[in-house]
Amino acid sequence: MTNQTSSTPAQRGKDGALFAKLVWRTAYECGNPVIDAQHRQLFSHANELLTAVSQEHPVQEINRCIASLIEEVVQHFRDEEVILTTANFAAIDQHILLHRQLTAKAVALVVRFHSGTLNFAELYQFLAYEVVAQHMLGADREFFPCLATIPAQANAPA
Repeated sequence: MTNQTSSTPAQRGKDGALFAKLVWRTAYECGNPVIDAQHRQLFSHANELLTAVSQEHPVQEINRCIASLIEEVVQHFRDEEVILTTANFAAIDQHILLHRQLTAKAVALVVRFHSGTLNFAELYQFLAYEVVAQHMLGADREFFPCLATIPAQANAPA
């Protein structure tokens, strides 16, 4: 897959490595207002966390960013699963499994962060490549066609 996380001002981690900021593009939209809004918000909050870590903000601020991002990801997965179930997405079970795997890895990374064994490059790899490039811009594209079949009022989970 090509790098779809285009770069704008890059940031350096404390180890000197250069990391590109994640940039939302309208080409990433699936057409569902709930999913698209949540994806945009996740890009923004991932960037906040990456900035906080790369600029060595206080650990309390980083902890807040991590907790907020994980909470948003889990809620997004729940909402997306409801929308995809309503749209009769054929591969819903496989997609839910992907969500569970990403959530488990995120929780494991949080544990490693708190123990001091997680480096910035690993965090960036997870957020930019696994969550954004592989999942949001890869696996999520599989459900785009089925979203066109559901009425607008079914777009938002209850």
